Amino acid sequence: ISLVNARLHAQIKERNERLKMLNDISKAISSTIEFSELLDMVVSFCLKITQAETGYLFLCKSRTRKKQLQFSDLECQSGLDHNGKKLKELKISQSIIRKVLEEVAPLCLLDTQQDQEIAAQASVMALDLRSVMCIPILGEENICFGVLYLSSQAVSYCFTSRDLSLMESLVRQVG
Repeated sequence: ISLVNARLHAQIKERNERLKMLNDISKAISSTIEFSELLDMVVSFCLKITQAETGYLFLCKSRTRKKQLQFSDLECQSGLDHNGKKLKELKISQSIIRKVLEEVAPLCLLDTQQDQEIAAQASVMALDLRSVMCIPILGEENICFGVLYLSSQAVSYCFTSRDLSLMESLVRQVG
């Protein structure tokens, strides 16, 4: 019984920490005036929560909403590493982003090597990506107008379903 209680206590503590973090994020977002600052803040929080190494936020270049976005319609609005340093070049898998845009559904790969289709992608191999999370940013009428992309080369930490759920909640703040 004490082992069960300890596990439950740890789960409740983790849940409370995540809820507090989401609350802190919501407060920070609501008090931010500059949109670019807001986007950097969202990526920074996502990196902190997931312990990913890099994070990018892409938004549609044009103001007219398309029912089906293509990668070429997107522009990187924020790119940060886990230390909060701005990234100058994109180190992403376009094929993963294309898949998310096509399906308009989040993609969470705990280990890219376990998915033969993804593992065979040149960008995944070249960047040595191990864990990737990509979430569509949805606006009115659930139309996608961007994506959040997080990745890591480390195998030691993999994204969890809780991370995905929390990231989806956070991305709704942008939408």
